[in-house]
Amino acid sequence: MKPIAAEWGARSKTPDTRAEFWRWRRARALPEALPLSPAMRGAMIRGWFTARLIKHLELDERGVRIWVPDHSGPGGCYRDFPRPLLATDTIADPELLPAVLESVLLAMVEVNTRASLEPMAPYSRLRDLGRSGRGGGYESYLQPSAELLAWIGDGRGPVRDPEAGESLEERRKTAEHRFDRLHANYTRYFAEVERRTDVMDVPASYDLRFDVLAALSDLRRAVTHVADPAEEGDLW
Repeated sequence: MKPIAAEWGARSKTPDTRAEFWRWRRARALPEALPLSPAMRGAMIRGWFTARLIKHLELDERGVRIWVPDHSGPGGCYRDFPRPLLATDTIADPELLPAVLESVLLAMVEVNTRASLEPMAPYSRLRDLGRSGRGGGYESYLQPSAELLAWIGDGRGPVRDPEAGESLEERRKTAEHRFDRLHANYTRYFAEVERRTDVMDVPASYDLRFDVLAALSDLRRAVTHVADPAEEGDLW
């Protein structure tokens, strides 16, 4: 790993040298190239959209960061995904997710060189935000994750979203609307990509089209069934 880390360190300074570093190194479609099981990949994609909804992601010219809570206590901080990412061009919004996932390879290289799992913390956070229910699994998504459920319940998070609504019902409707809108936008985007005739004009997000649409459908379905605990009372 150290030779790879040294070469990346030397070539990560500009888009041209990053492109040279990564040229011809990925021979498969992105789902097969990522060192992630299908369940982990799906969970991270759900976690990405969850993090964007509940304002746990920060995106700016410096890079991409995600809120990672402390293991003990109520605190936490924003942690950087690899910076720079493997992507060499200005990243349009639909392509940011695949760029972040592909860059997990850089985080793994850094784990090896630093002898620490800390570089993987942002990806672990994505995974946990995409798990089913409170401490559930990753293979299926039957209930909103604990963080998404808490956000719908009381709007808690590192950043308050004034447009999310003041009540549980308003925030649930906000989540439904945003997941519906994202699903529609991605559906149109992928349909437009399918009409392209140049194979070099196919973006990385197209490789993840089935995962992305499935993740958004799972999230939309799960938030629909969130009910106010005060209304359920001791029914169950």
